Amino acid sequence: MARAPGPVSLDAVAEFRRWLTALIGGIVKTPTAVSINDIGRAHETIVIECIVDEPDTGRLLGVHDETIALLQRLAARYAALRGFRVSLVVPQRRGRR
Repeated sequence: MARAPGPVSLDAVAEFRRWLTALIGGIVKTPTAVSINDIGRAHETIVIECIVDEPDTGRLLGVHDETIALLQRLAARYAALRGFRVSLVVPQRRGRR
């Protein structure tokens, strides 16, 4: 059962970032280029930015954004089990389709 959100330890966030890096690294072609950054907090939610090489952005998002939607659900469940909330953000470059 998930714990109620509250103060989050830095260790829990660091562990989450390592887990997410490994998970995303298994999806993209260049796992060494995966960067997971804590970019802020909104209320009780930690906002995490996932940066990958430009050619891997499509792999991370998936067809009809299905892959990123699944990653967001997995990340939310992982965080909930450890007593915090998380929101994943994937920055995209404009101009190419």
